[in-house]
Amino acid sequence: MVRRSLLLAFALALMGAISSAQQAPAPARVAGNRPDCVSVGAQAVFNGSGYNHLVTISNACPASVTCQVTTNINPQATSVTVARSSSETINTYFNAAGYGFSATVHCHNAAR
Repeated sequence: MVRRSLLLAFALALMGAISSAQQAPAPARVAGNRPDCVSVGAQAVFNGSGYNHLVTISNACPASVTCQVTTNINPQATSVTVARSSSETINTYFNAAGYGFSATVHCHNAAR
């Protein structure tokens, strides 16, 4: 009886640890050319059935910027214009089997 209780407690603790690990955002590497007033972050977020690969662009420039976003998992470029003093988040891949990815984000002044 004690042995079964210990086994059950261990299994529940293991399941909790796995669940927490799957739901914790995993940061990704970001490369590319951008003005200093543009910051970019990337992370994989578990959604219950896979990972969404998210790229967030924050624009502190005095004007809008246009950015081209690609990843090693989704090389098709996504173009996004980010207004001054705002942020945009792009989901570059839905339900990926893994969390590992890297993003490349090139941005320039939108008026060009």
